[in-house]
Amino acid sequence: MKKSLCLMLLALSVPISALGGSLLTRSKQGQSLLAQESQKPLHHIVLFDLKESTSAKDKAKIVTAGETLLSEIPGVVDVQLGDKARENREVHIKNYDLALYIEFESNADLDVYSPHEKHQEFIKIVSPMLEEDGVKVIDFYGG
Repeated sequence: MKKSLCLMLLALSVPISALGGSLLTRSKQGQSLLAQESQKPLHHIVLFDLKESTSAKDKAKIVTAGETLLSEIPGVVDVQLGDKARENREVHIKNYDLALYIEFESNADLDVYSPHEKHQEFIKIVSPMLEEDGVKVIDFYGG
């Protein structure tokens, strides 16, 4: 017991600066990996839960407006918008009606997209047809 306690105290007495090099290297590596990730394409998924009263015509209007308006924003590579395809498996997310997929050239392009007038115009079209808390967003890096 005394030997274990002595070893623990000895370990604690090692100057922090002796460990700092490896900790700093790990931190820099993490920052470097993050910087590399931010240069990869960003994939943006939005799930829309529409009000029951939303008609098929209104849904079609959302799809057309989304594909047209959002594809005009700088940095947008691809836009796909459509109905939920499946929900028959337990792992499927069930509380949405439409899904939007956008590929951006990089993470920085999402910062241009969010306040862009075409995006704001799309929000004005879709917002009245959404349930409360009817939007869920997923952003991830990919190749």
